[in-house]
Amino acid sequence: MTSTDYKILPAFASRIACIVCMLSIALPYSISAQDNIAQGQALLNAAQAWKLTLGDRGLANWVTGTDPCNRAAPWEGVACESNLGVTHVSLYDSGAQGPLPANWGVGLPHLKVLDLSQNSITSTLPPDWSALTGLVELNMEFNRIEGALPEQWSKLQAINTLVLDHNLLNGTLPSSWSALTSLQTLSLEVNAVRGPLPEMYGAALQALSIFRAAANQLTGNIPARWGLMQALSELLVTDNRGMCGVLPGWVTAAATAGDLKVN
Repeated sequence: MTSTDYKILPAFASRIACIVCMLSIALPYSISAQDNIAQGQALLNAAQAWKLTLGDRGLANWVTGTDPCNRAAPWEGVACESNLGVTHVSLYDSGAQGPLPANWGVGLPHLKVLDLSQNSITSTLPPDWSALTGLVELNMEFNRIEGALPEQWSKLQAINTLVLDHNLLNGTLPSSWSALTSLQTLSLEVNAVRGPLPEMYGAALQALSIFRAAANQLTGNIPARWGLMQALSELLVTDNRGMCGVLPGWVTAAATAGDLKVN
């Protein structure tokens, strides 16, 4: 080997090291079984608080110390992604009763879809769930959830579907929710939400297609600026005794053209 070869080798080795470094960054991170088990424990804690039947008699494979994402024996109602862990939880009509776990923002950091509908869940909506920044769909209709809509949930900027019908919610629609620019469906029917429809939603919530808030305690009129919502196809605000006034022209025109279902 010549002296020239010796000079080339360090430079070549440096390039190889750089390529290996780039590949290690580009390759998807695979979450460990221990991380999955820790996320499973967050689910188990909630299930036990909700008095759900675990193990062979109820939620199959929900056993302490097991991996909820094990492909050979996945937990019932749980779906995972290899680089994230638990991403989907469905406990629809499972008999859950009791409060929502405030610590899921930390315990289930990669949650994308959560369905807790048709249960007997009580308490308020946890402000700390604002940490679930990857949450895309949340359905908790037909429960007994009370209290205000958390201002802090304005941080859920990935969410596109939020369904909270048939609960005991009150307070006003948070102005901060104008930050939820991915929101496509917001459904709050049969609660006690009060006050006017926030005017700033009109320019901000351009993805909003469905807004349902029938049978609440809303007041005022449909804001004229809501005509800026280019995607809006369904607007249900009937049975709000405090709402009054003449419908804005854009509502009448869109309904006549068949572009908007309004009630």
